[in-house]
Amino acid sequence: MPTRSILFFGLLTVFGCTPSPMQDGEGIQDTPDGVHFDLARIYLPHGSDRKNPGHLLAPIIIHESPVNGKTGAPPLLDFEGNKPRVRLLRSEVELNGVTHPQLTYSWEYGKTTTGSPALRPERFLRMTLDSRGYPAVYEIYTEEGRLGNLHVSLALEQAAAREYGPPLPGRKYSVETARRDSGEAGLSGVVEEPPEALGPLVYLDSPGREIVALTCRCSPSKTARAEGSHHYELVELEPGRGEPGNGLPPPARALQGLRLPGEF
Repeated sequence: MPTRSILFFGLLTVFGCTPSPMQDGEGIQDTPDGVHFDLARIYLPHGSDRKNPGHLLAPIIIHESPVNGKTGAPPLLDFEGNKPRVRLLRSEVELNGVTHPQLTYSWEYGKTTTGSPALRPERFLRMTLDSRGYPAVYEIYTEEGRLGNLHVSLALEQAAAREYGPPLPGRKYSVETARRDSGEAGLSGVVEEPPEALGPLVYLDSPGREIVALTCRCSPSKTARAEGSHHYELVELEPGRGEPGNGLPPPARALQGLRLPGEF
């Protein structure tokens, strides 16, 4: 589809991303495959600070637009000043004796339009970086602190397969452990890895603004047409001062359900 190709090419041009040569040989791809937006509004991090990992790894937020405007205009990201904002909180987690950086991005929404359903106001994306500084584990939380989706990078899944072999019985991925606590979300899928450390594409549906897909910037676009692109301010918070996600589980809880390889 020409419009999809134009949008995809535009994202690659803006962020210097070219399709990754990495292939797993077993058909493992970004998930879920069925997500497709006919029209979407795109939010990009403002600026181009190539020396700031927090900026480079910030998500591109893609909002599905209502068809023919029947449900009203899509609610906007919460504003600070004259720009939408996304908050960033840095933290660390120790795994197998090694300290790994974690980045938690959160954002809220402005008032909904007449006739739109009530929205849970906040979204959370927590990423754990591997020893190279690439995002390796992606945790998506609801405002209530419930883990909604868990993704890992394709590189992490491949490393787990090399070290541990095929998936355990009843599991789809080698990186998954045999144990799963009651109510715990299983691994939702893997995310392709770009040639350099960059943040993911996060897709939110309309009108509920639920995160329905998370992919690499170099993966084929799940959007046919762009309603417009906008920039958000990345607001970095000091730990302990207005930090988001006070109700989020401890940094290592979701990671305990993974067989992390030694090269992680």
